[in-house]
Amino acid sequence: MDLGIIHPYALAGPDGALVVSGRALRAESRLHLAESKARRRAVARRAPSRGQRGSRRWRHYRARTKVLEARHRRRLSQARHEAARAVMRYRTEWIDSLLEQGQMLIDGTIEAALAAPGFEKEGPDT
Repeated sequence: MDLGIIHPYALAGPDGALVVSGRALRAESRLHLAESKARRRAVARRAPSRGQRGSRRWRHYRARTKVLEARHRRRLSQARHEAARAVMRYRTEWIDSLLEQGQMLIDGTIEAALAAPGFEKEGPDT
C-alpha cells in the first residue's frame, strides 16, 4: 500500500492492483483556492476602516467565508472517505477470494497470501 498526493491510495495484490485517483481532491483544493483569492481581491476594496470592524456588512462577509470554508472541508473529508471505502472494498473482496480458494485466516492475517500464485515479495531480501 502506498499513500501519495496524486493518488491517495495504491494497492497491489497477487491478481491485480487498485489505484485510487486523487484528482477530485486536487480539483476541489484548486477551485477553493481560486475562489478564496477572488473573494479576497473583491473585498480588499471595501475592507472596513478601524471603526467599522463590527459592521453588519463585514459580519455577513465573515459568516459567508466561514460557510464556504466549512463546505470545502466537508468536500475534502467526503472524498477521502470515499477513497478509503474503495480501498477497504478491494481488500475485503481480495480476502473473500482467498477464503474461497481455501486459504486460511490465522490471527487476523492471511497465512498463505505470500504463497499465493502470482504474488512476488518485494523488498531488500528478495
